[in-house]
Amino acid sequence: MKVTTRFAPSPTGSLHLGGARTALFNWLFAKNKGGEFLLRFEDTDIERSNISYCEQIEEALQWLGIDYPKPTFQTQKISRYKDIAENLLKNGYAYYCNCSQERLQSIRTQQIAQGTLPKYDGQCRNKSILDEGSVIRIKLPSEQHSLSFNDTIRGELTILQEQLDDFIILRSNGIPTFNFAVIIDDNDQEISHVIRGDDHITNTFKQKAISQLAKLNWPSFTHVPLLLDQQGKVLSKRDAASNVLQYRENGFTSEALNNYLLRLGWSKNNLEYITMKEAIRHFSLSGLNRSACKIDIDKLSWLNKQHIKNIPPKEIAMRLIHHKEETIEWLASVITLYQGRVETLKELEEIIQSFLYPQLLFNEDELLFCKDNNTLLINLIKQINNLVDWNKQCLKDILTTYFEQFDTNLSSKFFPILRIFLIGRSHGPSLESIMEILGKVKTIKRLELMGEYS
Repeated sequence: MKVTTRFAPSPTGSLHLGGARTALFNWLFAKNKGGEFLLRFEDTDIERSNISYCEQIEEALQWLGIDYPKPTFQTQKISRYKDIAENLLKNGYAYYCNCSQERLQSIRTQQIAQGTLPKYDGQCRNKSILDEGSVIRIKLPSEQHSLSFNDTIRGELTILQEQLDDFIILRSNGIPTFNFAVIIDDNDQEISHVIRGDDHITNTFKQKAISQLAKLNWPSFTHVPLLLDQQGKVLSKRDAASNVLQYRENGFTSEALNNYLLRLGWSKNNLEYITMKEAIRHFSLSGLNRSACKIDIDKLSWLNKQHIKNIPPKEIAMRLIHHKEETIEWLASVITLYQGRVETLKELEEIIQSFLYPQLLFNEDELLFCKDNNTLLINLIKQINNLVDWNKQCLKDILTTYFEQFDTNLSSKFFPILRIFLIGRSHGPSLESIMEILGKVKTIKRLELMGEYS
């Protein structure tokens, strides 16, 4: 059997972490089985759906490295849903309903007051004439007492049919409801496996009822726990902190975010750091668990640092290509110095900026030190300026030899200030490494600025 999975977001907001994890699980499973992963936009919520959200979702998926064929849209299949609804009507498995919202609300209020489950009372169950403004409801078989389906990680799940009602499948404007369109799409696209959040379990029972009556194919279902925010609340697409593209803007790598999302609900031998190539090889539904997972930014930051360490410097430089005034090779040389020190690409951005345009900020003690040691600096500049071979080792030899003749503590006070003149930062890699990258002209020019502070 060919494995085909899908990610079916509603384009009513940007891609959030929970949706990205769902897409990732489905994509990895398809890749592991040599199958196909599809993207389907469930855009039948006409008022809230927006093409700009489709574009943002695709941009986020592509950044994560999740590939797929051309996406499909439910609004392009309205006639297909109507055909299925009409067949259900013809076979006695659906009926028209023209109950007003006022009547439905009144029934619901009474049922709640009586302590019974709110559900449609079936008043229009035997209606066969189409009234203007009618919806179409599914007609659940009265002789059936329960519905069941097998969940990959939960086993067989069952619901009493009395807990369901004759729910709407087609609205009065001809637009299908979520549960009706979804199971038809899964049938038409030959979806073999569905991996999604466990908030859809009730929907799955409704889709099971539709599939039985409409004789549609039934995929394998796996429901995973929803993600929780740091306060323990269910993560929402309207939570700004969960927007996938915002993580990109904050300097997280796609490798780290994929790694982190994968570990939120999937495990293999307590493996923490994992590449997508390894994830494709190892991913299985048996590795999924039923425990809810809480977002931990510190853990994501740690993973991001590990992945930055392992990305080739030139590749990182390509991601920061907007620094067009410098070559990839030069950017890579700066990145190499700091790769093991930073947690985000944004930090690398700021460091590169400081190499290009250092901001000289001193406290009073540092300014006083500059004035007291101006002669030392002038002599150091002369020796550096006379250097023929401009490389890290020669620069280190000069610095070491020069400061050996003075108080042993002098270099520990002098070096941080020299760094500020060179890159606007008092801490960082060795001075010789910084000077080598800046080159002789920039190094001398920046050190000469110290005279203005003395």
